[in-house]
Amino acid sequence: MSTKLILTKMRIIHEVATKKELMIAAKIENDHLTDLNVIQDQKGSLINHIFIGRVDRIAENIHAMFVKYGNNETCYIPFSDAKYAIFTQKFSKNKDIAVGDEILIQIVRDPIKTKLAAAATCLSISGQYVVVSSNKNQSGVSKKITGRKRNHLSELMDKLNAEFPEIGIVARTNSRFVNEELIVEEGRILAKQMLEILDTAKHKVRYTCIYKAMPEYLSLIKNSYQGEFDEIITDDKEKYDSMLSYMSSFPDNMRTPLRFYDDNYPLDKLYSLQREIGQALDKVIWLKSGSYLVIEYTEAMTVIDVNSGKNANKDFGDFFLKINLEAAHEIARQLKIRNISGMCMIDFIDMQDEAHKLTLIETFRELLAKDHITTTLVDMTKLNLVEVTRKKVNRPLIEQVREENA
Repeated sequence: MSTKLILTKMRIIHEVATKKELMIAAKIENDHLTDLNVIQDQKGSLINHIFIGRVDRIAENIHAMFVKYGNNETCYIPFSDAKYAIFTQKFSKNKDIAVGDEILIQIVRDPIKTKLAAAATCLSISGQYVVVSSNKNQSGVSKKITGRKRNHLSELMDKLNAEFPEIGIVARTNSRFVNEELIVEEGRILAKQMLEILDTAKHKVRYTCIYKAMPEYLSLIKNSYQGEFDEIITDDKEKYDSMLSYMSSFPDNMRTPLRFYDDNYPLDKLYSLQREIGQALDKVIWLKSGSYLVIEYTEAMTVIDVNSGKNANKDFGDFFLKINLEAAHEIARQLKIRNISGMCMIDFIDMQDEAHKLTLIETFRELLAKDHITTTLVDMTKLNLVEVTRKKVNRPLIEQVREENA
């Protein structure tokens, strides 16, 4: 199976999309789109940047607080994400956070139209093999690493955490592919960087940006699994040079081949991105069997309905299981392409056989487990609706492509 990461600028031709060109990062498996990101301009996105903020308002009724991180910029922090606050200036006498206090915050979601940016007080810096955190209790090994390798990495993380007891260090999934010297080296570099951030913040004034995250297109490479891509292709010379420089320090076995595409035929047309993205913006998705999905967005959740379509008059039983399994594969793909997050309710075609229901649930759960973003199949309700939750990391695709100020 051939898997490529395509990075190109294109104008999406669709009734809901902006007329301006957007930078697209597309994962292509066997000439089929399986994942998609709209890359924001480096100057426009603040995700993972760290600021010294000033608490502007405490809203007990919604269990959140509002923190200014610039003269005209305010972010929203739920109380659940405020418990790890690191004070740079504590003006109130009580131990809890109060209006006027200055704390370190990390942006986790950019502002969207009328919605404020979202932030957290637990700071983190991610590398190729480890993640360091300002919370010393966040230590350990990725859940995706098991067996002897997990035990070995746990011992290694214990040693690193003993060396840097003020912060937490977690081994990422990619750490299982390299020798421990590289893991330790990166862990020490990032740990020292985190300590420097915490120390520097003590001497800086409010609204100072203490740390700027790398551009999003480089983060895609950093956060990819070892061997996930057979090739990375771009027709943007500036980004090609930047990626080449970034990957030059990688070990040979972690370095994905990078190619600059220089041809008169557009890269987005070569991989049919226009058609694939257009389908991902449509309400109805047709399946090869003649069945189809209807995807509806509401304020509370996303609802997906599976319809038998042209097969409505065929016998039920094994045939409905086949349609549902086909739909499960496409839904798992659409969740990633459309970047659907939060609660999702899926109405598969009703099946009477309990064994068929179990087969569908187990298959769907395995498909969702392949998602980079935490996606959980909760259960099938008594009404045979399947509940799925997906962690919110970025805006849905439909919001990204129709951004009024894009």
